[in-house]
Amino acid sequence: MHVLHGHAGLFHCDFETHCTDFNFDENGQLTNGSNTSLIHHDHTLNDSSGNFLFFNSQSTVLSRIKTSDWIQPSFNQSVCFSVWYYPSHRHVSFDIQLVQGDDESLIRTMMSITDNNQLSNNWIPVNVRLPAEKVKIVIVLNTTVGSLAVDDLSVHFCNEPQLPSSPPQVLFSCNGEWSCIYDFVPLLNYPYQWSIIKAYNATQQNNQAPSIDHTFANQFGHYAWLEYSNSAVVQGNTGYLDTKTIFRIGKNMSYCLNFYYYAYGEFHSSNLNVFARLLETSNTVRQIWPRGGFAEYDYKHNEWTWATTHLPIGSYSLLFRVDSQSSDFGSFALDDIQVISCDYPFSEFTTSPSLLSYSCNFDGPSQCEMANGFPSVPTEFNFTIFTGDTVPDRELGPIHDYTSNSSSGGFYYWNRQTNLSADDFGIFSPLKTIERNTDMCVRFAYYVKPSVVDEHETALMLDALECAKGNVWLKSVIDSHGWQLVVIRLQDYSCAEKFYFSVVVETTRKVAVAFDDIQFEQCDLINIPYPESSTTTSITTLKSTSELTTSSKAAWFKFSNELIFFSFLLSFYIDK
Repeated sequence: MHVLHGHAGLFHCDFETHCTDFNFDENGQLTNGSNTSLIHHDHTLNDSSGNFLFFNSQSTVLSRIKTSDWIQPSFNQSVCFSVWYYPSHRHVSFDIQLVQGDDESLIRTMMSITDNNQLSNNWIPVNVRLPAEKVKIVIVLNTTVGSLAVDDLSVHFCNEPQLPSSPPQVLFSCNGEWSCIYDFVPLLNYPYQWSIIKAYNATQQNNQAPSIDHTFANQFGHYAWLEYSNSAVVQGNTGYLDTKTIFRIGKNMSYCLNFYYYAYGEFHSSNLNVFARLLETSNTVRQIWPRGGFAEYDYKHNEWTWATTHLPIGSYSLLFRVDSQSSDFGSFALDDIQVISCDYPFSEFTTSPSLLSYSCNFDGPSQCEMANGFPSVPTEFNFTIFTGDTVPDRELGPIHDYTSNSSSGGFYYWNRQTNLSADDFGIFSPLKTIERNTDMCVRFAYYVKPSVVDEHETALMLDALECAKGNVWLKSVIDSHGWQLVVIRLQDYSCAEKFYFSVVVETTRKVAVAFDDIQFEQCDLINIPYPESSTTTSITTLKSTSELTTSSKAAWFKFSNELIFFSFLLSFYIDK
């Protein structure tokens, strides 16, 4: 990396000698004024023997020129990048960008050149002032017709004086040493737990762990890692590391997160993600790195790798997560975590919020961010909050909720009253996805009571339909005989999941259906209270739908063709 002190660190390329400071792709060709009829002289020598870089862009592939190494001007230096270009076609378009991170995924456009004027008969200069940050410069040629020449690329001290600038503001910095080891807290009740360890000690426990830290590049330096062995790796296992610091990012200054990770073990067996854990609702998170999501990201392995992202406006802590996508061993270490001011436009979150856990007893005025229906599958009858005092049919009930066994307590009631048919269905789900992982459970109470007890059954279902698609729970019920409580241990997946509760009836008669006390949480934290005076409550604990009894499975297959078609519809729209 070039840190600019004096003139030794300057980049320059005039193409008269071999250029090592800039790289360009196969679309760029070195030539001179003698070899092209469009441009008769270079910029450096101003004659036909001088060399320049020529792009005859007939391809739809964008051409790029990039610095061969990183540049990091000091805050008290005024450093510029300049290039001369010669448009030999009426339509010229190119961008000057800065990229950051070893994956070069954090990109900002410093200048866009779009020239639709008459052809120039001379070279045209472009000059860009660089920020005091670690960057690479990239010129992206967007034109797909015509041609363009460039010459005399350089990084140099600016000719125009600049007002003195302040050093960058550091909101947070931790290199894993003793001065900051208490700035983080691992989230409990998850299978993997983070800790700070000396590099030498880590390799004694796992020979694939990084043998040196990033800060000091020796075996005595420390870094954060996950404490588990190869035998403890289970698909869906997760570990979270949270900063104690709450970052309040406003519009007065932009900030970036920089950190170094070391991926080791099997490729594609685990993922590293960074979330913003929102201050106003600490169980709500929004992913901020990798940009674009881990499903599209290729982690570098067996080397310390620089990762960076621009922080969006908001108040939140930073939550690092590693999760296992298979039973093969793979893990990450972290070092040199820093939040520092950077020269980016202000931005908002670009990812959807997700939940670490979810809980609702429907006793408040809101519907706990529940949504009726399914994308492209509207429902005629929706679920609505009622109490025992306001339920439409007190004979069918329920006349009290599950939570407090009170007539004033709320529950989620399927409001099906008129225009009844034998294939009515209802669907509802939490609006946000839920971050599922190993040792997560779902808990809820249900109530079913028909106006006439006969052979007609009501189907209740819980499905995961986002990432680990499949049925979680199903139950065929004629009469539940009061509230029934279900606790289910979810299958071992780690992903942002969308869960749907649904009901299907096969009768035109009235059936009261209600849910209460819905909770998605780590199994150790699941609350299983018993109503004080209810004698009809039972608890069913399942690991998956594969553990349903034979009679329950048989009852499921007795359902009508309309029910089967409805399930097909759900799968069809999800797969789309």
